[in-house]
Amino acid sequence: MNLGLRTLRTGVAALALSGTVLVTGQVVLAPMASAAYGTVRASTAVNVRASATTSSAIVGVLYQGGTAQQVGEVTQGFVPITFQGSIRYVSADYLTGAASTSVSSSPPSTPSPTATPSPSTPKGTVYALESVHVRIGPSLADRVVGVLIKGRSATATGVVTGSWTQVTFDGATRWISSGYLGMGAPTAPSVQRAYTVAGHARTTTPLMIRTAAGSSFVSLGDLVTGTIVDLTGKKAAGVSQIVYQGVLRWVNSTFLVPVSTTAQPTAPPQPTTVGTRYATVALDIRATPAYTTTVITELPTGTAVKITGTVSGDYAQVVWDGAARWVTAKYLSTTQTLNTGGSVGLDNLTGNGKAIVTTVRAHFPQITTMYGVRPDPLPDHPSGHAVDIMLPNYQSNETLGWTIANYMRAHAAELHISYLIFHQHIWNIARESEGWRLMADRGSDTANHMNHVHVTVF
Repeated sequence: MNLGLRTLRTGVAALALSGTVLVTGQVVLAPMASAAYGTVRASTAVNVRASATTSSAIVGVLYQGGTAQQVGEVTQGFVPITFQGSIRYVSADYLTGAASTSVSSSPPSTPSPTATPSPSTPKGTVYALESVHVRIGPSLADRVVGVLIKGRSATATGVVTGSWTQVTFDGATRWISSGYLGMGAPTAPSVQRAYTVAGHARTTTPLMIRTAAGSSFVSLGDLVTGTIVDLTGKKAAGVSQIVYQGVLRWVNSTFLVPVSTTAQPTAPPQPTTVGTRYATVALDIRATPAYTTTVITELPTGTAVKITGTVSGDYAQVVWDGAARWVTAKYLSTTQTLNTGGSVGLDNLTGNGKAIVTTVRAHFPQITTMYGVRPDPLPDHPSGHAVDIMLPNYQSNETLGWTIANYMRAHAAELHISYLIFHQHIWNIARESEGWRLMADRGSDTANHMNHVHVTVF
């Protein structure tokens, strides 16, 4: 489950999506507006859901630093985004850059219901319809200072700004999203849950969802790596109880790591490194020096890693992604070897040329052949400044070629790329504003770069 606010029932969320807002337990019409939204960025790994509710299906994960396009107003704490070609929803608490309201293309014909005080403006005791964050100001960008638990009360001051209600909380003036507040204390048993959330965790590998803690369970499929789940605090025989789509389930405890609800954890100090080594094969990065431990990621052949000098059995300690990890020591070398399979001339590339090779192997595993240093009338290849990225079945793989070419263009500055050639087109960083420019026909698919993406680096 997301670490964000728990939303109202699905019916209320559907009303919000259709252009209504909830104020003090009442549903009132809100004027429609044409939205002006931008890009949002994940501040931590967060679940992507099918609809704007924590009980809806998890369809993926937006990882820390990942971006998406916001396509509508924040609805009960969820931001609508485009994800894999569909409109999906992510908790606003774990995004930066989210616009909380849309921008009208023309003034609304009637005033917004929360623009000025009205008879429905809450004042006095209000109750949380769902557990909701309490903030120091009236926006999602303002810091969270507490949580008003579902069913508990606060005192509304009568001041409303946009979709936010001012309350007195722990003796201080704070703000709560109006959609989570009602004037009457909840009495219906249906609004109470049969469990208490004691904490949150993130999965570190695809993790089976079990219906029971013992051996007589049914598998409900897997949670994807990076899924954030709510924990009840109950454990049994190596499994932990979680809340999955509003129901209590169980997962393997070994592959859960805690997640803070108030602040990002402070990274442990990194061990001192003593040198650099290179992966001679595709190399597993592990959490501990044991074959049975979690594999965090796989490094492409030729990837550089920093070593600490510590060895445990067959494993050498390295620093990877800011943390101490372990790899099989015998697959580390003091020299970088990139040539594998049908590739030729990669080991004698310049440093920038080798970076292109490792980038391709990390992001485009479909590529098995690349050419580096070779004789040529032009100086690029003989000097080690050029790489030809060969496309498998190139006549039906033009899309892959353009994907690689445009990836290289987007990362040209950090990869020190001078120019690119693909499909009889050339792009040059010095003439970036002109985009891809058509080249003259050179007479063959190879000469016209139909079967490979050419990269020349500085």
